[in-house]
Amino acid sequence: MSMMDNGSGVEPVVHALQRLPEFDPDPALWDRIEGSRNRQVMRRRWRRASLIGGSIAASFLAIMVFAPGMRAPGPQQSDVLDWQRQSLTLEEHWRTSAATVPDSHMRAQLLLIDAQLQAAYDQAATANVLIPLWKQRNRTLQELIEHDGRGVRSITRI
Repeated sequence: MSMMDNGSGVEPVVHALQRLPEFDPDPALWDRIEGSRNRQVMRRRWRRASLIGGSIAASFLAIMVFAPGMRAPGPQQSDVLDWQRQSLTLEEHWRTSAATVPDSHMRAQLLLIDAQLQAAYDQAATANVLIPLWKQRNRTLQELIEHDGRGVRSITRI
């Protein structure tokens, strides 16, 4: 049997409580309790507002960091291959149709572009770097084809 069943454990507690002094609380006690409670509520609100603000800031930061990667895709490797194929076609056309020895200036320019392309490939350049070089090479080859390898048609003095 427990102490509660026979009542023997309750009597000393009741007796001890009856011996405690009775007094009226300080009149300012309720103001202090209310003030303490208000401070707790305000701390919770600030904590909640800080968490919400931090979440918004983190979301904004994530958008700023990851949004550039989500933009419309730039040039791909297949685009580079298209420009490369076009360049090879132009070069074949130029080599078969050139009636004379190519202009040394244009040939030097073509060699320079080829060196830049090789350097770009050696550095594992992206399509954003390679495509402009291939375009430049294609323009040079088109000029060689249009001028039949003769380069400058006339000299102009200024």
